[in-house]
Amino acid sequence: MLISGKFLNSRIAKQIALILFLAAFMPTALVTGLTYQTIDGLIKDHSHKKLVDTSRSYALSAYSNLTFARASLIGLSDMMNLNSAHPNKLEVLKVPMFRSLKLISPDGKVLDQAGYATYSFHELQRLMQDQTRDSVTDAARLLVLPPTDRSALPVITLVLQPQDIERQNRLLIGEISPDYLWGDKSAYPSDISVCAYRIDRNTKTRLFCSAPESTAVKGDSLPENMGDWNLFLNGEFHDNAWTFVTKRQYSITTENLGSFVGSNG
Repeated sequence: MLISGKFLNSRIAKQIALILFLAAFMPTALVTGLTYQTIDGLIKDHSHKKLVDTSRSYALSAYSNLTFARASLIGLSDMMNLNSAHPNKLEVLKVPMFRSLKLISPDGKVLDQAGYATYSFHELQRLMQDQTRDSVTDAARLLVLPPTDRSALPVITLVLQPQDIERQNRLLIGEISPDYLWGDKSAYPSDISVCAYRIDRNTKTRLFCSAPESTAVKGDSLPENMGDWNLFLNGEFHDNAWTFVTKRQYSITTENLGSFVGSNG
């Protein structure tokens, strides 16, 4: 059956052609749109999970370092005779994981020390009073102290009140070296920033950042560009939780799908 040219040029023919075109195009466009949305969602979900895993990895590494530092401080207290401490004994026993060590009497007198302490001694005395009221004699307690240099980050210390009755009137304070606790900044991946914060109610105090926080990408609070993980310390170290936040230094979109998939296997 032949269709005349007059009919092909008619308005009805054009409408039929448009309907046939839309019937063929719309399913393809719909499938393409859904596929794009699905892939975009998978990329963002995978990115978020990877950042959360990274935060958890660094948090557990810091926890492991804290645990070993606590064991080392307890070992130091066992090695030295606290009742007859003499000058320079801590200097002999000091290990690199501690930037400074101090043996302090109840009235705040420094009985022995090694290294240069970078924390506020007045704040330490105040917290020592809290320590007396809420004494923990069977474990080292973690204290986050203000630094003497206001531009520096807070100082992480472990305070040990020995369990032995004859030694409970003294405190052994170990200031943990940042390089030991957090590691070398140059060893962190350059495409992310990892920061640790101490949580105190609605306040977060920055303890460490592997890169300047201002270098994070625009929209860094979006799930695909950020992943956090909380490290609870109250049970073991009698301190508030720390939260580790990992942020990307570039956005994850379908435009850089090739490079993203290549870098993540």
